[in-house]
Amino acid sequence: MERLTQTSHRGHSVLSVDYSGLRDTQAILDLIWASSDRIVAEPKGSVRVVLVVKDVHIATKTVGALKEAGLRNKPHLKGVAIVGLSGLLRVIYVTMSKVMEMEMPLFDTREQAADWLAGLP
Repeated sequence: MERLTQTSHRGHSVLSVDYSGLRDTQAILDLIWASSDRIVAEPKGSVRVVLVVKDVHIATKTVGALKEAGLRNKPHLKGVAIVGLSGLLRVIYVTMSKVMEMEMPLFDTREQAADWLAGLP
């Protein structure tokens, strides 16, 4: 399964980062940095991202990498939408929202998330 994909939705490019079901800390870290490299290669304020986090296992060192990558990515982001958030991940979500100082709405499906991102000015 490809975990980092670029698609078009309603005429806008959307980067999907799919962490769903990941349990291996190194695999999560690799995806964090691969997606960050992809994001920072794009113009500032241009990247629309769907993060799929259903059933992902986040370790302590993963949280630090998420914060670091989030701050690195922020200038390049147009918007971030999150799919599949539950349980302990909500605590991490609150922390990341504060660190990023941006709205990152929660959705039940990728389609809903991509619709919201496509509607951004």
